[in-house]
Amino acid sequence: MNMQKLSATIFDSKLLFGGIGMLLVLLYHQPVGDSAIGEFFYPALVGVDFLMFFSGYGLCYSYHKYPLGEFYKRRMFRIFPVWATLGFMVSFRFSDYSVWDFVCNMTGLYYYGLGGDVYEWYLAAILLFYVVFPLLYRGAKILFACNPSFVCAGILLMWFLILGLVVAFSFPWYYQAALGRLVIFFLGILCYLNRSNFKVGLIGFSLSILPILFLYVKGLVYRDFLVYIFAPGVVAILSYLIPLIKRLDRLCGFLQFLGKYSLEIYAANVLVLVYGKVLYHGVVPVIGYWGLLAVSIPAFILVNAVAQKLIKAYQDSLSV
Repeated sequence: MNMQKLSATIFDSKLLFGGIGMLLVLLYHQPVGDSAIGEFFYPALVGVDFLMFFSGYGLCYSYHKYPLGEFYKRRMFRIFPVWATLGFMVSFRFSDYSVWDFVCNMTGLYYYGLGGDVYEWYLAAILLFYVVFPLLYRGAKILFACNPSFVCAGILLMWFLILGLVVAFSFPWYYQAALGRLVIFFLGILCYLNRSNFKVGLIGFSLSILPILFLYVKGLVYRDFLVYIFAPGVVAILSYLIPLIKRLDRLCGFLQFLGKYSLEIYAANVLVLVYGKVLYHGVVPVIGYWGLLAVSIPAFILVNAVAQKLIKAYQDSLSV
């Protein structure tokens, strides 16, 4: 499969990859016996990188289709109802929470230490990436306009800056998780700009394994950073299985469902992790984990469907 055909296979199957990524996230978070989260199936950590990669790619379409104000509005309308519901429900775990703590948990201010509790990192990070997206997009266009080889240099430079920050400062894990995914998000933008042949971007990304491997051996960065590097390669390998998956109707339908409702499923997963530990005194059995998910996922899908209808009705009333 040549690079042009490979890129077409990957980006024509974004929903399937989103579903695979979401399934990996659920497997990664599945605690088994006394094992901590992530120890049962550690390689599944790469699932979040799938979501980040395709988020950066997909945002480019919306950015071209709508004015900047409408772009931000649509992003907020998509993410905020689910996020606010999750933050509100999580807050009941604490008996001494103030109204301000509830507000912080529902708006993402918790991520910056302004109140509440850091109960997740992904939604807060993706919202921040939405905010800086126009700058990242323009930076990517400048790289391509100057010289395609600058793409490799740009990716490596971004990695060095991030690694320098991580090594120089003792960032909490939830900041490191976001910083490590920023380059993957940026790579998605680069691949959109060079859809017919994105091998230059992949080469630049792959080269960055060398400094990260050195820092990991020296004990200066977590092993998670090594997983981030392999994410695009795993996407490329899985692309060869996409034709087979599409022939398996039930599997394809299941993965497309996970991809379509990845935001709601992620929120349900966080809620299960938070309250599962409370219900089961710290260790969540397998049946408890998947059982709680089976209840909470439809609930979040319903909440977001109602919220989106109300938002649409409000927008229609303004246009009358």
